[in-house]
Amino acid sequence: MLTPALRELRSATDAVTYFATSAKAERELGWRTRDLSEGLRATFLA
Repeated sequence: MLTPALRELRSATDAVTYFATSAKAERELGWRTRDLSEGLRATFLA
């Protein structure tokens, strides 16, 4: 059984696929996205 606060949170976030952006990681850590082939290559050649 969900509390009223959790019911409201669930309702407000229905159909939301993410809660944040990568902007902070990009800005502060230099993080960047990469395409699938580059990510797979880095994973399997590590």
